[in-house]
Amino acid sequence: MGGRKEEYGLMMKGIKLAARGPKSFRKKTGWPKTTEAKFWNPISWLSILILFACGHGNQASPEDFNSFYEKFNTDESFQKSRIIFPLRGINTDEMSVLDTVYYWKKEDWVFFPIAEIDTSQFNYSIEYQPALVTEEVVSKEFLGQVFRRKYELLNGKWYLTYQADVNL
Repeated sequence: MGGRKEEYGLMMKGIKLAARGPKSFRKKTGWPKTTEAKFWNPISWLSILILFACGHGNQASPEDFNSFYEKFNTDESFQKSRIIFPLRGINTDEMSVLDTVYYWKKEDWVFFPIAEIDTSQFNYSIEYQPALVTEEVVSKEFLGQVFRRKYELLNGKWYLTYQADVNL
C-alpha cells in the first residue's frame, strides 16, 4: 500500500536535493563525485525534462490522403498552401531540349484540379505507399501526353512535391 505515493515522495525528495546543487545531493545520496560534471550540467537536465514532456503529449495521427486530395482539388488557396515551392518537375511547354528539370513558382501557379478522369480518353493510375502517393494520367490518343504528380507525407501532412506535364 502506498507504493506510488512512496515513489512520488522519493522522486520529489530527489528533485529538491537536485535543486540545492550537486554537493548537497552527493552528501545525502552518496552519488560519486566523478560524474558530477556530466550529470549536473543544467542544459542536460533541461534537455531531459523537455524530452520527457514531449514524449508524453498527444501525437496527432497523419492526415488522411483521400480527405487531403479532395480538398486539394477543390480549394485553390488550400492547393497553393500544400505545394512545396519551387515545385520541381517537368513542363515540356516551358522547357528547352537541354533542360532536365523545371521549377514552378508560387507566384505563377495556376489552380489545376484533377477532376473526374474520362477513362475513354485517358488511362489513370494511382500508387499508394506509406508516405508517398503517385498519380499518373496518360492519353490513350496521344502517346506523348503524360501528367504525373507525387505527393509526400511531411510532418503528418500531405504536400505536392513533384509534377510532370509532358506534352510531346
